Amino acid sequence: MKILIAIDGSAGALESAKYYASLVNPNRFEVTVVTAVGIPKGSLTGSSGVAYSQFVAEALKNDERNYAAVVNLFANANAHLQHVVKHGHIGHCLVTAAEEADASLIVMGSKGNTRNERVALGSVSEYVATHASCSVFVVRSQPDNPQERIKVTVAYDDSASSRALIKQLRELPWAKLADVQVVSVVPIHQIERIDSPTVTLENSESHLNEIRASTEKAVAELNASGIHATGKVIESKHIGEQIAGLANLYKSDMIMMGAQGQTGVARSLLGSVTHYILRHATQSVWVVRGV
Repeated sequence: MKILIAIDGSAGALESAKYYASLVNPNRFEVTVVTAVGIPKGSLTGSSGVAYSQFVAEALKNDERNYAAVVNLFANANAHLQHVVKHGHIGHCLVTAAEEADASLIVMGSKGNTRNERVALGSVSEYVATHASCSVFVVRSQPDNPQERIKVTVAYDDSASSRALIKQLRELPWAKLADVQVVSVVPIHQIERIDSPTVTLENSESHLNEIRASTEKAVAELNASGIHATGKVIESKHIGEQIAGLANLYKSDMIMMGAQGQTGVARSLLGSVTHYILRHATQSVWVVRGV
């Protein structure tokens, strides 16, 4: 397995590396640690008197220390680490570095503990989650006293991306130490009319039964792999809010979801849900691309 970890010297970036290092993984894996040096707003050569080359030199000096800290975090892991430096748009740098490293997962930190901070985070994490060809794990700040078992909420809709999520989860060594809640939120569609009340289109019982059956199948596959999983199917007008709310109720540590839904409306719908979760959820978010 090949992993890319983004560092920028922030506590959030180092915490994301620490959290991923804490997940049980006895298998051999490769870690590419990427420092993305962005071009700062405004000129650094004008009245400030600071040359861009000096800015870069100072940034790299700090990141050598940060890289050494990451190496120390993985000291007891069966991992090989390398450090790569990229210059330019940070999101694009991370996506490009992941492609060059043939990474299957990008791990990046988040300073977003409040709602406003999470919305501000969107400029980088959403860019990476949208443009990366691999899965992306955005790590939120971790509690001082973590739960004994990791709690995971899986947003599932039986799309190819969701099925890839279940497949990937079954292959993750740490998942056998987790409690997984598979959640299928069936959208309630409404038609608003100017000259009459809003009309709610009810889901047929046969459609709901299909969703229940696919959710039960996903749960059974996880249980067969030694992962403790339960399932829940619920109807809602607001899918993102419902997923985030259930994750809070379940006291989840992370939310895992596919990057794309089914075809047509469902694909754009789940895409908007993914962005909603990235901006508003208090948990870490693992966005899975098809494998």
